[in-house]
Amino acid sequence: MLQTIAVIADFAGILSFILSIMLLIKSEALRKSIIYQRIDYNKKRTNTRSKLMAFNETLQEDASIAPKYISEMRQELYQCLISYQFVLSFRDRHIIRSIIKLLNTSKENRDKAKICKQLDYLIARFNKKEDS
Repeated sequence: MLQTIAVIADFAGILSFILSIMLLIKSEALRKSIIYQRIDYNKKRTNTRSKLMAFNETLQEDASIAPKYISEMRQELYQCLISYQFVLSFRDRHIIRSIIKLLNTSKENRDKAKICKQLDYLIARFNKKEDS
């Protein structure tokens, strides 16, 4: 009985060692990805911020917005979600998804004030430079 427990403990030790090595490799790859995303974010944040500001101004000025412009804005927001998934906080990602959801609604039900409010937050967020 004790010999069986000893063999099981040996296998568990070997398995945990292998798992530790795999997690170490995976965490290093994740760290490199985060560093790359921070560098990319810092390079492109002013361009993204400018696009968000332009869309916010258009929302405030125009009564109706062309579907093409809404599509471009959704594309920009989706790109932010995909490109900066490790840089953006949970709140940032939630706000981006919320704006996309509001943009997907019909013209009559679209709450421009709420979209503008959330865009104001994102504009401020993209003003912040990420530390390397």
